[in-house]
Amino acid sequence: AITAVNMNNPKLDLAFEKGYPAIIKAQAELRLQGVKAFDLTHQFKNKKGNLYLDFAHVNSVGNAILAKTMANLILFEEEGGN
Repeated sequence: AITAVNMNNPKLDLAFEKGYPAIIKAQAELRLQGVKAFDLTHQFKNKKGNLYLDFAHVNSVGNAILAKTMANLILFEEEGGN
């Protein structure tokens, strides 16, 4: 389960708990329709260190990881990958 930490808004955990599955489902549905959509929610799963500025926004290290992943996906698509 995805857990957010924000003492100012205790319902934030509920928003993440309900929101992430909906986003992932929508992404999968878009792909079935032929839209180039990718699920990057697991990019930080095995990363160590602080990657976040707050409960949801990534810092420069997190942005670099996402940028590299997106660049690789774009290059793979341009080379004819699926």
